[in-house]
Amino acid sequence: MNIPEHLDEQAVAKWAELAPTLDATQPGTADALAAYCVAYSRWTAAEAKVSELGAVIKSAAGFAVQSPYVAHGRGRGMNGATAYKRF
Repeated sequence: MNIPEHLDEQAVAKWAELAPTLDATQPGTADALAAYCVAYSRWTAAEAKVSELGAVIKSAAGFAVQSPYVAHGRGRGMNGATAYKRF
């Protein structure tokens, strides 16, 4: 399977890790793997921001609010990748 051009560096690393273990003859495998790798990359980026900035940040009005990176990591990150259990 060829690495898709749209993957970022972290997604490419995950692709290189997983692609050799998969059956490339199964329909949709490359597309599903690419989607998983993108989700993984975005999730790890969001988690890095939470580690850097904290789970609670100060709003423009000065109030404590949950970091948007927390929501991204929980809602759109690897939790949203349950369809890719085969990886």
